[in-house]
Formats: sequence, C-alpha cells, structure tokens
Amino acid sequence: MSTQKQKTKAVAAAGEARVSRPAANPAADSALKAKTVAASKGQASGPVTDPATVRVLKMKTIAMHHAPKG
Repeated sequence: MSTQKQKTKAVAAAGEARVSRPAANPAADSALKAKTVAASKGQASGPVTDPATVRVLKMKTIAMHHAPKG
C-alpha cells in the first residue's frame, strides 16, 4: 500500500473516530487533532476519491453548516 493511501486512511479513521464520540477527554481530543494534522500535512491537494474520506468531509461540512454562528 502506498504511503499516500495509508495517510488518507489514517486521516479518515481519525475523522470518523472524532465524529463518532463526544470530546469527553480534552487530552485525548488534543492528541487526536495533532495526529490528524500531522497525517494531513503529507497529503497533496487534489480531488478526494476515497469513499471514507468523502464521507468524513461531507459530515464535517454539514456540521460546520449547522454550527452556531458567532
């Protein structure tokens, strides 16, 4: 498996884990954010074709749309 696919899967898994559980532990949430950012920095910008990643991005977009403004 290529390094790019591994990073993409790691980011998708981290995103799904973050969405599927509440942020009860701030230290764990902070570690997860750091891991997600570290994995995403190695990704090239371009179209996203991985179904799991697309699903996570859609969920994040919907969550941002429904988030309280201001």
